[in-house]
Amino acid sequence: LPTIWRCSHLLSLNATLEEPSSSSIGTASDIEAHLVRHAPSELTFVRGRCQQFELLLAEFTALTKMNASLRNIFTNDDHQFLERVSTLLGMHGNHSHASLEFVCDAVCAGACSRGTIPAKDAIELCFETASVLNFIILQEQSSGVPADDELVERRDISAEATMMNSMDNSLLEYAKSSRDNDNYFGGYTGDPGATAAGGTGTSAAAAASTIAKAGQVTMGEFSEWQRKVVPDLLHCSLTKFLQALLFPPGRSPSHRQSPAPFPIVRSSQEITSPQTASKVREGGGRFIMPISSHVFGENTASTTSNRGTATSSSLLSPPLFAFASISIPKFGEKWYRIFAGEVDGWTFQSLEHSILGYEGPTLLVIQARNN
Repeated sequence: LPTIWRCSHLLSLNATLEEPSSSSIGTASDIEAHLVRHAPSELTFVRGRCQQFELLLAEFTALTKMNASLRNIFTNDDHQFLERVSTLLGMHGNHSHASLEFVCDAVCAGACSRGTIPAKDAIELCFETASVLNFIILQEQSSGVPADDELVERRDISAEATMMNSMDNSLLEYAKSSRDNDNYFGGYTGDPGATAAGGTGTSAAAAASTIAKAGQVTMGEFSEWQRKVVPDLLHCSLTKFLQALLFPPGRSPSHRQSPAPFPIVRSSQEITSPQTASKVREGGGRFIMPISSHVFGENTASTTSNRGTATSSSLLSPPLFAFASISIPKFGEKWYRIFAGEVDGWTFQSLEHSILGYEGPTLLVIQARNN
């Protein structure tokens, strides 16, 4: 991953410069030496980006599982290389199937048996690629290269675990329901219509129970669950991350438009109160009104003394990732919280008063609690 990230930046930057006439460029070191002479300030920026990326990989360790899969793609010198990469990027071909195979190969690393994958690992990989992508996009929108310590932001590990457990349980319950109804999606052996070892319904159910207890699902089950429950899971995580990895946002001539970051929850006071709105400063600093949500967590990284505003968080909210996986095109970059029971009061009149006058799409989130 670090090598690809470095080379993609160097190549995109070198493409904007005139080719040297005295020597040819064949390696990353050649490009870097060329840039030292022709664009030293830009090269400093690239090196800063690479340091940031290393910090992100140290924080989101699940991404290291992708190294072997990416190495296989880039080191296999065959005529299908460009086709495989373009398919993964969603440019043509069966993108969903290619992404699914990549995720399964990455989380298994050849160690999974009977064509199954660990459900939790697959979801974790998707979330962490989305998290790193979100940071990359937000960093591109800011000005300059931040100091290393600006990458250090405390993650809400509990919220991440809750979200991943919820999606993991959803996947395992879907798989169990499918097995109970003899919908094997190609069978555990990968052959269409095959059943589990033994060939009888009883042995098939026993094998399914064993896999479910181990937290394993087949590729077919994962594919069907993803298609029906979270259709944008792979698109908003793996696909967009690989696009940013190969074509750095704002740096590649072919990708001038950076993809939009994931939604962030904001205070409705930013749009209802002119006095409050004047305190909000957009752009590189990205100052917003700090709020705390039991569902979506904090929307700020750290409070400041700038008239009650705070710097927005660079971390992806785990619940917002789950919603984006359901259908990211329907969700904009900014979500305004117009009602919260603990703030506005637990009455229907309060809810009615808070939402009155808003014509856009509105999402009502109800969090259940066990007694």
